[in-house]
Amino acid sequence: MYGLQGKRPNVDFDGKIVYFIGVYESGSCPYTLKKVELSSDRKTLTVPLSEPKGACTTDATPRTFVIGLDKETANEIENVVMVRSGVETKLPLNP
Repeated sequence: MYGLQGKRPNVDFDGKIVYFIGVYESGSCPYTLKKVELSSDRKTLTVPLSEPKGACTTDATPRTFVIGLDKETANEIENVVMVRSGVETKLPLNP
């Protein structure tokens, strides 16, 4: 269950691919996932995380986001770009 809470989602793995994205966040300023976007050439998935608001503690609490995409779309993606506090981190995917 990867430490996730709640009921496991029902995923059709014949037609979907699921990405697990792990981050560390402040326990007092948790991230929210903004709109995930696919580039026009369908090769880059951009994952923007919310900006912290207010004073945050400096602890490092683990967090996992789960993103599901249809296999046809997911098979074309070569990179995931994480955007946090205006900084982009490019992560290449190895099929």
